[in-house]
Amino acid sequence: MRKATTVLMTSTLILSSIYPNAIHATENTIDNGVQNKKTEVQQIPDNVENTASTNLDAGNNISPEETSNKEADTNSPSTNEGNMEQESLSNIPATSEINYNPEQTPETETGAMVNDDIYASGTAGTCDWYITNEGVLHIGSGELTTLNSGVSFGIWRNYSSKLIKIVFDGPVNSRPELDYLFFDLENVTEIVNLNLLDTSGATRTRGMFQNMKSLKSLDVSHFDTSNVWLMSSMFQGVGVETLDLSSFDTSNATMIGALVAMCPNLKKLDASSISLSSESRASSLFAHNPLLEEINFSSIDLTNLEGGYLLNRTPIKKITVSEKSRLNSLASLNNPPTNEIYTGKWQTVGSGTDEFPKGDWSGTTEELYERTQEGIADTYVWQPVLAQAEDVTIKYLDE
Repeated sequence: MRKATTVLMTSTLILSSIYPNAIHATENTIDNGVQNKKTEVQQIPDNVENTASTNLDAGNNISPEETSNKEADTNSPSTNEGNMEQESLSNIPATSEINYNPEQTPETETGAMVNDDIYASGTAGTCDWYITNEGVLHIGSGELTTLNSGVSFGIWRNYSSKLIKIVFDGPVNSRPELDYLFFDLENVTEIVNLNLLDTSGATRTRGMFQNMKSLKSLDVSHFDTSNVWLMSSMFQGVGVETLDLSSFDTSNATMIGALVAMCPNLKKLDASSISLSSESRASSLFAHNPLLEEINFSSIDLTNLEGGYLLNRTPIKKITVSEKSRLNSLASLNNPPTNEIYTGKWQTVGSGTDEFPKGDWSGTTEELYERTQEGIADTYVWQPVLAQAEDVTIKYLDE
């Protein structure tokens, strides 16, 4: 027995001197058998808040620290601004342990070599994730949250320059907090299997896709947003050309400002299910979209809304309303121009086309607002100037 003990101690000393990390292999081994050394990501400086959200108009956007005093799982938050308070960052860890692929190739507990394709890995909620050297973020099954991730404004923001693609590898259930989930991942062009993300448990999606300016498409038709009350800047700055929010339930979304704002390529937006109430904070809801010309406002009722300017600095040329729509000056539609192409008025499309409308109504922007008060469903476009055709002389030749 004494001889065996001596041999074991000697072996341990030899291993410690040759492979100083070998004794701790179990602690540093991730689930897929890849051993990575740990490093720390420093907390993003406080002054980064100036890049997280752009102040579009006074009071139109929520700063990344602003939130409600209710718990994150509250489904019916108060919208009294007096109840609003800044999030305390003291409860968020200053650093977050992230596993990086080391330059060397140390052995794992079983003696296997590390997978050189793994650039970084970690856990968000109960979801294991890893990033490949090709810049693909893989998110595994589990419950996903951004709460106490240890990194302000997005779990993967520190990898923004690396990431080009996101893949959900299995079913993922959301916890209440999905704030800034993919914030500032400006080089990501696609999100694969987003339909595997169940958002029914989410109550906060603020800045979820904010500043994903290279994103080519985004299908959120399966999203369950019925419990979300904090939705501000969810799609601010995304790079898609079309966005369909026709399945969104915003009945509980009291803080929804800049929901789809400052999107550089957006041309068409279906907001037909977006509804607002007297408690909604919806300033610049669809503002500052320089190319957005077509929008569906079928569920928008601005009767009791206080403040907003929904479409400020957005050149809408086509708008669809329903019998439920009630618009007023808060919609902030631009007046059609008066020039050689347009008459300065809106016209219903009728049996015509967007380019050549045949509707029997035309009027100014103010008159359009007044017409929606009557509950008339219609589609309006800028009325074109139709040049009078010149006389044509037809000559017949005798055969």
